[in-house]
Amino acid sequence: MTSSDTSVSDANRHDPPNSRPRSSTWTGEPPQYVSQVGSLSVLRTSIHHILASAQGTFARSAPPAFEDAQAFPFHDPYGPHRDSVENLKQQYVDSCGSLSGEKAWLQTICADQMSFFSHISITSVYEDLADGLWQDSDMTVQAKAYALRAIAGQLESNDATILSILHLLLSETGGDETAYQVHYQGLRGLIERRGGVSQLSDRLATYVIL
Repeated sequence: MTSSDTSVSDANRHDPPNSRPRSSTWTGEPPQYVSQVGSLSVLRTSIHHILASAQGTFARSAPPAFEDAQAFPFHDPYGPHRDSVENLKQQYVDSCGSLSGEKAWLQTICADQMSFFSHISITSVYEDLADGLWQDSDMTVQAKAYALRAIAGQLESNDATILSILHLLLSETGGDETAYQVHYQGLRGLIERRGGVSQLSDRLATYVIL
């Protein structure tokens, strides 16, 4: 899935909202249901703290060839603030669960690092849309970068990987068409290796189909 890294590299483009290509799905105004999700400022703050707290972990785990490079060169609005990722994860689950009514399912998704960061990337995209942004914000780009880093080298056909690729696919819907197709083909391949959708658990199969 590393070929989608190309979509991560152009993080600082700030085109006017109506100039962003939306080729995968919609081309009009942001969907109205996004504005009905409620106050997303709490989730946005939670995601900022999670990414800031996780930054040190990802930097320490960088391959030797990149040890001298800054892992993710994005401005950290919270400076030295570093909360426990696990505590922040629970806050994230509580916030999302209260909005979606799917707290138990979110606990399952967020139990794995790959699917956790990939779910954050979707949430961040929804927040961008709620703010009227057609272009990924720096926070969204960083969330996608963390998700890709977590997935890299671990493309086993298990539930967590399938969920993670599905989340990244959804986060590119209407966005970067090349990244969307890479994730789509990757998801198809993983499901085929499992023997098809019928071989997935009922909950995962429903999530994939919907």
